[in-house]
Amino acid sequence: MNENWFRTLLRRRFAVALSLILQLAFIVYALLSRSVASVGLSAALSLLSLGVCLNIISKRDKGAFKLTWVFLIMLFPLFGGLFYLLFRSQSPDKKSRARYEEITRTAAELMKLPGDCYEEAEHFAPEVYSGSSTEYLSPGERMHERLLEELEKAEKYIFLEFFIIEDGKMWREILDILRRKVKQGVKVRVMYDDMGCFLKLPTGYADTLQSYGIECVVFNRFRPILSSIQNNRDHRKIAVIDGKVSFTGGVNLADEYINEIDRFGHWKDAAVMIRGKAA
Repeated sequence: MNENWFRTLLRRRFAVALSLILQLAFIVYALLSRSVASVGLSAALSLLSLGVCLNIISKRDKGAFKLTWVFLIMLFPLFGGLFYLLFRSQSPDKKSRARYEEITRTAAELMKLPGDCYEEAEHFAPEVYSGSSTEYLSPGERMHERLLEELEKAEKYIFLEFFIIEDGKMWREILDILRRKVKQGVKVRVMYDDMGCFLKLPTGYADTLQSYGIECVVFNRFRPILSSIQNNRDHRKIAVIDGKVSFTGGVNLADEYINEIDRFGHWKDAAVMIRGKAA
Protein backbone atom coordinates (compact mmCIF):
# COMPACT_ATOMS: atom_id res chain seq x y z
CA MET A 1 0.00 0.00 0.00
CA ASN A 2 1.70 3.24 -1.08
CA GLU A 3 1.62 6.47 0.92
CA ASN A 4 -0.70 8.36 -1.45
CA TRP A 5 -3.17 5.46 -1.43
CA PHE A 6 -3.21 5.46 2.39
CA ARG A 7 -3.55 9.25 2.54
CA THR A 8 -6.57 9.15 0.19
CA LEU A 9 -8.16 6.41 2.26
CA LEU A 10 -7.63 8.27 5.52
CA ARG A 11 -8.89 11.60 4.14
CA ARG A 12 -12.22 10.14 3.05
CA ARG A 13 -12.75 8.19 6.29
CA PHE A 14 -11.94 11.23 8.41
CA ALA A 15 -14.41 13.39 6.48
CA VAL A 16 -17.20 10.83 6.86
CA ALA A 17 -16.50 10.31 10.58
CA LEU A 18 -16.41 14.07 11.19
CA SER A 19 -19.72 14.53 9.37
CA LEU A 20 -21.43 11.85 11.48
CA ILE A 21 -20.01 13.30 14.71
CA LEU A 22 -21.28 16.77 13.79
CA GLN A 23 -24.75 15.39 13.07
CA LEU A 24 -24.85 13.60 16.43
CA ALA A 25 -23.59 16.71 18.21
CA PHE A 26 -26.30 18.83 16.57
CA ILE A 27 -29.02 16.40 17.62
CA VAL A 28 -27.77 16.28 21.21
CA TYR A 29 -27.51 20.08 21.33
CA ALA A 30 -30.99 20.49 19.86
CA LEU A 31 -32.43 18.28 22.59
CA LEU A 32 -30.43 19.60 25.57
CA SER A 33 -30.11 23.31 24.83
CA ARG A 34 -33.37 24.10 26.67
CA SER A 35 -34.42 26.42 23.88
CA VAL A 36 -38.03 26.65 22.69
CA ALA A 37 -37.15 24.46 19.73
CA SER A 38 -35.44 21.97 22.05
CA VAL A 39 -38.48 21.69 24.32
CA GLY A 40 -40.77 21.28 21.33
CA LEU A 41 -38.55 18.64 19.73
CA SER A 42 -38.28 16.70 22.99
CA ALA A 43 -42.04 16.76 23.41
CA ALA A 44 -42.59 15.62 19.82
CA LEU A 45 -40.16 12.71 20.20
CA SER A 46 -41.76 11.69 23.52
CA LEU A 47 -45.22 11.71 21.91
CA LEU A 48 -43.82 9.71 19.00
CA SER A 49 -42.48 7.11 21.45
CA LEU A 50 -45.85 6.93 23.19
CA GLY A 51 -47.64 6.44 19.88
CA VAL A 52 -45.17 3.75 18.84
CA CYS A 53 -45.69 1.90 22.14
CA LEU A 54 -49.46 1.93 21.67
CA ASN A 55 -49.02 0.68 18.11
CA ILE A 56 -46.75 -2.17 19.26
CA ILE A 57 -49.19 -3.20 22.00
CA SER A 58 -52.08 -3.31 19.53
CA LYS A 59 -50.24 -5.66 17.15
CA ARG A 60 -50.87 -9.40 17.10
CA ASP A 61 -47.31 -10.41 17.86
CA LYS A 62 -45.31 -12.36 20.42
CA GLY A 63 -45.72 -10.96 23.92
CA ALA A 64 -41.99 -11.12 24.68
CA PHE A 65 -41.21 -9.21 21.48
CA LYS A 66 -43.72 -6.48 22.30
CA LEU A 67 -42.68 -6.23 25.95
CA THR A 68 -38.99 -5.88 25.05
CA TRP A 69 -39.62 -3.06 22.60
CA VAL A 70 -42.03 -1.19 24.87
CA PHE A 71 -39.57 -1.44 27.79
CA LEU A 72 -36.67 -0.09 25.71
CA ILE A 73 -38.74 2.75 24.24
CA MET A 74 -40.06 3.88 27.61
CA LEU A 75 -36.54 3.63 29.07
CA PHE A 76 -35.29 6.01 26.37
CA PRO A 77 -38.39 8.02 25.40
CA LEU A 78 -36.52 10.64 23.37
CA PHE A 79 -34.93 8.22 20.94
CA GLY A 80 -36.72 4.93 21.56
CA GLY A 81 -39.65 5.49 19.20
CA LEU A 82 -37.43 6.91 16.49
CA PHE A 83 -35.02 3.98 16.80
CA TYR A 84 -37.90 1.50 16.49
CA LEU A 85 -39.15 3.19 13.32
CA LEU A 86 -35.65 3.16 11.83
CA PHE A 87 -35.27 -0.50 12.73
CA ARG A 88 -38.63 -1.46 11.26
CA SER A 89 -37.99 0.55 8.09
CA GLN A 90 -35.40 -2.05 7.13
CA SER A 91 -38.05 -4.76 6.98
CA PRO A 92 -39.19 -5.77 3.46
CA ASP A 93 -42.26 -4.07 2.03
CA LYS A 94 -45.58 -5.84 1.52
CA LYS A 95 -44.79 -6.84 -2.08
CA SER A 96 -41.42 -8.31 -1.08
CA ARG A 97 -42.93 -10.22 1.85
CA ALA A 98 -45.53 -11.74 -0.46
CA ARG A 99 -42.79 -12.80 -2.85
CA TYR A 100 -40.76 -14.40 -0.02
CA GLU A 101 -43.84 -16.29 1.18
CA GLU A 102 -44.44 -17.58 -2.34
CA ILE A 103 -40.85 -18.83 -2.55
CA THR A 104 -41.17 -20.49 0.86
CA ARG A 105 -44.36 -22.29 -0.17
CA THR A 106 -42.77 -23.47 -3.41
CA ALA A 107 -39.69 -24.80 -1.63
CA ALA A 108 -41.57 -26.29 1.34
CA GLU A 109 -41.99 -29.75 -0.16
CA LEU A 110 -38.30 -29.95 -1.05
CA MET A 111 -37.40 -29.10 2.55
CA LYS A 112 -39.36 -32.12 3.80
CA LEU A 113 -37.48 -34.75 1.78
CA PRO A 114 -36.26 -37.65 3.96
CA GLY A 115 -32.66 -38.74 4.49
CA ASP A 116 -29.92 -36.83 2.72
CA CYS A 117 -32.36 -35.91 -0.11
CA TYR A 118 -29.76 -36.58 -2.80
CA GLU A 119 -31.74 -39.07 -4.87
CA GLU A 120 -34.93 -36.99 -4.70
CA ALA A 121 -33.03 -33.83 -5.57
CA GLU A 122 -31.31 -35.57 -8.46
CA HIS A 123 -34.70 -36.68 -9.77
CA PHE A 124 -36.01 -33.11 -9.40
CA ALA A 125 -33.06 -31.53 -11.28
CA PRO A 126 -30.98 -34.30 -12.88
CA GLU A 127 -29.10 -31.94 -15.18
CA VAL A 128 -27.70 -30.15 -12.12
CA TYR A 129 -26.99 -32.97 -9.70
CA SER A 130 -25.73 -35.58 -12.12
CA GLY A 131 -23.41 -33.13 -13.87
CA SER A 132 -21.83 -31.34 -10.91
CA SER A 133 -19.15 -31.89 -8.30
CA THR A 134 -18.01 -30.03 -5.20
CA GLU A 135 -14.71 -29.59 -3.40
CA TYR A 136 -14.44 -28.43 0.20
CA LEU A 137 -11.61 -25.93 0.67
CA SER A 138 -10.20 -25.04 4.07
CA PRO A 139 -8.43 -23.00 5.28
CA GLY A 140 -8.51 -19.85 3.16
CA GLU A 141 -5.05 -20.49 1.75
CA ARG A 142 -6.40 -23.56 -0.02
CA MET A 143 -9.35 -21.65 -1.43
CA HIS A 144 -7.04 -18.89 -2.66
CA GLU A 145 -4.78 -21.40 -4.38
CA ARG A 146 -7.67 -23.08 -6.20
CA LEU A 147 -9.26 -19.74 -7.10
CA LEU A 148 -6.06 -18.56 -8.77
CA GLU A 149 -5.85 -21.80 -10.73
CA GLU A 150 -9.40 -21.47 -12.03
CA LEU A 151 -9.08 -17.75 -12.82
CA GLU A 152 -6.15 -18.57 -15.07
CA LYS A 153 -8.41 -20.91 -17.06
CA ALA A 154 -11.16 -18.30 -17.69
CA GLU A 155 -12.11 -17.90 -21.35
CA LYS A 156 -15.41 -15.96 -21.37
CA TYR A 157 -16.12 -14.20 -18.09
CA ILE A 158 -15.21 -13.80 -14.43
CA PHE A 159 -17.80 -12.46 -11.98
CA LEU A 160 -16.73 -11.60 -8.41
CA GLU A 161 -19.02 -10.42 -5.60
CA PHE A 162 -17.44 -9.97 -2.16
CA PHE A 163 -18.15 -8.15 1.09
CA ILE A 164 -14.48 -7.29 1.66
CA ILE A 165 -11.70 -6.58 -0.81
CA GLU A 166 -8.47 -5.23 0.66
CA ASP A 167 -5.17 -4.31 -0.91
CA GLY A 168 -2.63 -6.98 -0.08
CA LYS A 169 -1.01 -10.18 -1.32
CA MET A 170 -4.31 -12.02 -1.89
CA TRP A 171 -6.05 -9.28 -3.84
CA ARG A 172 -2.96 -8.26 -5.82
CA GLU A 173 -2.47 -11.81 -7.08
CA ILE A 174 -6.11 -11.98 -8.11
CA LEU A 175 -6.04 -8.51 -9.67
CA ASP A 176 -2.95 -9.35 -11.74
CA ILE A 177 -4.86 -12.23 -13.32
CA LEU A 178 -8.00 -10.13 -13.84
CA ARG A 179 -6.03 -7.44 -15.69
CA ARG A 180 -4.39 -10.03 -17.93
CA LYS A 181 -7.72 -11.71 -18.64
CA VAL A 182 -9.30 -8.40 -19.65
CA LYS A 183 -6.56 -7.96 -22.24
CA GLN A 184 -7.37 -11.44 -23.54
CA GLY A 185 -11.00 -10.45 -24.11
CA VAL A 186 -12.47 -12.02 -20.99
CA LYS A 187 -15.35 -10.03 -19.44
CA VAL A 188 -14.55 -9.25 -15.81
CA ARG A 189 -17.10 -7.85 -13.37
CA VAL A 190 -16.50 -7.02 -9.70
CA MET A 191 -18.94 -5.99 -6.97
CA TYR A 192 -17.87 -5.10 -3.44
CA ASP A 193 -19.65 -3.70 -0.39
CA ASP A 194 -18.77 -0.13 0.46
CA MET A 195 -19.14 -0.57 4.23
CA GLY A 196 -17.15 -3.81 4.17
CA CYS A 197 -14.35 -1.97 2.35
CA PHE A 198 -14.75 1.30 4.26
CA LEU A 199 -11.31 1.08 5.84
CA LYS A 200 -9.88 -1.15 3.12
CA LEU A 201 -10.19 0.73 -0.19
CA PRO A 202 -9.92 4.43 -1.10
CA THR A 203 -12.66 6.53 -2.64
CA GLY A 204 -12.79 6.03 -6.37
CA TYR A 205 -11.33 2.54 -6.31
CA ALA A 206 -14.16 1.40 -8.59
CA ASP A 207 -12.92 3.95 -11.12
CA THR A 208 -9.43 2.50 -10.79
CA LEU A 209 -10.77 -0.95 -11.66
CA GLN A 210 -12.75 0.55 -14.54
CA SER A 211 -9.52 2.02 -15.90
CA TYR A 212 -8.17 -1.54 -16.11
CA GLY A 213 -11.19 -2.59 -18.17
CA ILE A 214 -12.91 -4.27 -15.21
CA GLU A 215 -16.60 -3.50 -14.82
CA CYS A 216 -17.17 -2.56 -11.17
CA VAL A 217 -20.18 -1.73 -8.99
CA VAL A 218 -20.02 -0.61 -5.35
CA PHE A 219 -22.96 -1.94 -3.33
CA ASN A 220 -24.88 0.69 -1.34
CA ARG A 221 -22.24 3.40 -1.20
CA PHE A 222 -21.77 4.66 2.34
CA ARG A 223 -22.97 8.23 2.81
CA PRO A 224 -22.22 10.42 5.82
CA ILE A 225 -25.89 10.62 6.81
CA LEU A 226 -27.47 9.03 9.89
CA SER A 227 -29.82 6.52 8.31
CA SER A 228 -30.81 2.86 8.77
CA ILE A 229 -30.20 2.30 5.05
CA GLN A 230 -26.49 2.01 5.92
CA ASN A 231 -27.26 -1.36 7.54
CA ASN A 232 -28.30 -2.92 4.22
CA ARG A 233 -25.06 -4.67 3.29
CA ASP A 234 -23.90 -7.28 0.77
CA HIS A 235 -22.15 -10.03 2.73
CA ARG A 236 -21.90 -12.46 -0.18
CA LYS A 237 -18.62 -14.10 -1.17
CA ILE A 238 -19.12 -15.47 -4.68
CA ALA A 239 -16.86 -16.08 -7.68
CA VAL A 240 -18.21 -17.47 -10.95
CA ILE A 241 -15.97 -18.39 -13.89
CA ASP A 242 -17.42 -19.11 -17.34
CA GLY A 243 -20.51 -20.65 -15.73
CA LYS A 244 -18.43 -23.79 -15.25
CA VAL A 245 -16.80 -23.22 -11.87
CA SER A 246 -17.94 -21.19 -8.88
CA PHE A 247 -16.74 -20.52 -5.33
CA THR A 248 -18.68 -19.52 -2.25
CA GLY A 249 -18.21 -19.67 1.52
CA GLY A 250 -16.79 -17.45 4.24
CA VAL A 251 -13.54 -16.30 2.66
CA ASN A 252 -13.23 -12.63 1.71
CA LEU A 253 -10.44 -11.24 -0.46
CA ALA A 254 -8.18 -9.94 2.33
CA ASP A 255 -4.88 -11.18 3.72
CA GLU A 256 -6.12 -12.28 7.16
CA TYR A 257 -8.28 -14.89 5.43
CA ILE A 258 -5.18 -16.61 4.07
CA ASN A 259 -3.11 -15.98 7.23
CA GLU A 260 -0.74 -13.70 5.37
CA ILE A 261 -1.26 -11.30 8.28
CA ASP A 262 -2.31 -12.09 11.85
CA ARG A 263 -5.21 -9.97 13.13
CA PHE A 264 -7.10 -12.32 15.47
CA GLY A 265 -4.85 -15.38 15.65
CA HIS A 266 -4.81 -18.18 13.09
CA TRP A 267 -7.83 -17.72 10.80
CA LYS A 268 -9.51 -20.98 9.77
CA ASP A 269 -12.24 -20.27 7.26
CA ALA A 270 -13.76 -22.41 4.52
CA ALA A 271 -15.19 -22.31 1.02
CA VAL A 272 -16.72 -24.68 -1.51
CA MET A 273 -15.78 -24.97 -5.18
CA ILE A 274 -18.63 -26.13 -7.40
CA ARG A 275 -17.92 -27.48 -10.86
CA GLY A 276 -20.49 -28.28 -13.54
CA LYS A 277 -24.13 -27.37 -14.11
CA ALA A 278 -24.71 -26.24 -10.54
CA ALA A 279 -22.13 -23.51 -11.00
